[in-house]
Amino acid sequence: MDRSYLPIIQHHAKNFNLEPNLVRAVIQVESEGDTWAARFEPGWKWFVSPKTWAKIVKVSQSTETVCQAMSFGLMQVMGAVARELGMTEDLTKLCSPDTGIYYGCKKLRKEIDRWGSIERGLAAYNAGSPNSSVGQQYAKKVLKIFEKLNTDSQSLIT
Repeated sequence: MDRSYLPIIQHHAKNFNLEPNLVRAVIQVESEGDTWAARFEPGWKWFVSPKTWAKIVKVSQSTETVCQAMSFGLMQVMGAVARELGMTEDLTKLCSPDTGIYYGCKKLRKEIDRWGSIERGLAAYNAGSPNSSVGQQYAKKVLKIFEKLNTDSQSLIT
């Protein structure tokens, strides 16, 4: 991962009471540190007023709908999730490290608080529910990287 992201990670992790190395582990699993990572989820069915948001951000309704069904940036935040969390800009701005990490940390904190543990919060961050086997596998993968980052003095953020 580009080390220039570390101050941004530290800033947003602190603001959302998250451990910076946990955020780094999510970034590693989600995008391998590629700020331009984007993925379309063809089965996505949950949208936040695409017609309204299209008018606000001055794009077509189909563009807004497609963007809400995509994940963007270092933490692969879904467009619809960013809208739910209050993002009022063009969703492609989630590829900006500052914007993407902000909304990723906001979502992760929301899920941890909602489900009562880091592991369950990570599963929900990925799959929408802590009970999803895919989400549980994701959580284990993130926590394994998190543990490695915490034991590797070269990569530890304090």
